[in-house]
Amino acid sequence: MLVYGYSFIENTLTPQIIENMQKAMPLETTPNGMETLAYTYANYFLCRKMTQTERTEILDGISKLLPHITTSEGRTAMPLKLYTP
Repeated sequence: MLVYGYSFIENTLTPQIIENMQKAMPLETTPNGMETLAYTYANYFLCRKMTQTERTEILDGISKLLPHITTSEGRTAMPLKLYTP
């Protein structure tokens, strides 16, 4: 199921998940800040990783579906190389 325009990740982070994430990547919220740990983990870690994964899949698909693209000089374009961990 695709959901566009609504970020539900923050709401799905249970206290146990946040505790596990704190063990892996300890964070502290600022006393006068508005961001919760759930917000920070969702938007600064998980959503960014999801975006990276989606973009990688899209570029990989383009590379495979359009193998005969040529440059304006008539040269065959090299396959897309994705440098992601």
